[in-house]
Amino acid sequence: MSARPQKRKKRGKSRDGGDPAAPSTEDWEQMTPYGKFIVTDSDGCENVFALGDTAVVLPNGVEVGDEIPMHDYWVARLVAIRGRPPPAPVRRRTKKTRLGRGSVKDTPAEDSDIWAKVHWFYSPKEVSALVKGFSASHCSKYERIYSHHAEIISALTFDALVPVVKFREDDPNQLPIAHDQFFVRYFLETARKHEVLCYARSSERPIGCICPHPYDLNDPDPLRVMHMCPQPSCRRFYHRACLLDHGHYTRARACMADLSVSSPDRGGKSSASPPSPLATHGAVATPSIPDGLRKRAAQPIIRGAALHGFGFGITGNCHAVMHARHLVQQDDWQDEFEALAEAMAMAMVDVRLQLADTDEELVFTCPYCAAPI
Repeated sequence: MSARPQKRKKRGKSRDGGDPAAPSTEDWEQMTPYGKFIVTDSDGCENVFALGDTAVVLPNGVEVGDEIPMHDYWVARLVAIRGRPPPAPVRRRTKKTRLGRGSVKDTPAEDSDIWAKVHWFYSPKEVSALVKGFSASHCSKYERIYSHHAEIISALTFDALVPVVKFREDDPNQLPIAHDQFFVRYFLETARKHEVLCYARSSERPIGCICPHPYDLNDPDPLRVMHMCPQPSCRRFYHRACLLDHGHYTRARACMADLSVSSPDRGGKSSASPPSPLATHGAVATPSIPDGLRKRAAQPIIRGAALHGFGFGITGNCHAVMHARHLVQQDDWQDEFEALAEAMAMAMVDVRLQLADTDEELVFTCPYCAAPI
């Protein structure tokens, strides 16, 4: 975060009507467009905000200098910038804005009246009040829902730049997302008669489990850990409990002996899911492949709150396992092996379900393509 500016006069930022001091539609059309603006804080530090940036904005009722958790900030995407000369007499401000070099108009305009059109990112709690049937209970406190709800707010309300990562739940190569990082997996359609939520995804295929429940980022139950089928025709995640309840598993001899996550199952026994046999993913397990890399590639692709203690973020181990599977199929895997070493140092979690009366284990299978997962 940048240094906080001195206390400034409060401006309205309500999403239920906007800032009453904002320019009208007619005034906005007459204002000069720019590509970026610069906000100078009380310590003299310049913060540049450009078209397309995402930034945090102080919510209503919060004054500059107030300490609030990062996830309590409002988040907005900057879609347009316009300026106009300030009305006379010029009001004193504790925070200056000016137009930066490289904007549509390069002439600096110190103390110009600069306004920004933004699209708001809603919090899950806000969306639950708009969309019937949507519950915020399964969402992260850093999760946001992108909308095309546009408003014009003063440049003085911008606090700092912040990235918002797109979480595509059906993408096997999804980059890791930390628990304290803003991300979006839903889009709010506001142009229709009733607001509708849409998933961020790579295709039109369904991406959820066979049950109607979405990926819950707060459920610590190991039976709610989700397993992914990486086959291009599927790429869906399934709750472990749903796979067990519907019989989507087969028996296989133990093939690994690594770390494990254990939890009571429905009969009081140790419950977990097994790794997929390496051969089912087309990987070539040759003696030259290091044991650590081979084990990483053989892990199941999993995600869930029960795994957070093992160093996994929102997206689970998806990216690391898919990277390892890619390497073991390459002739030149040695070139990238050192780059993967740090990721491999993270605790590998061999989550498996072992039968009580045998050495055999249960390998989960995809409900749609029947491939081991």
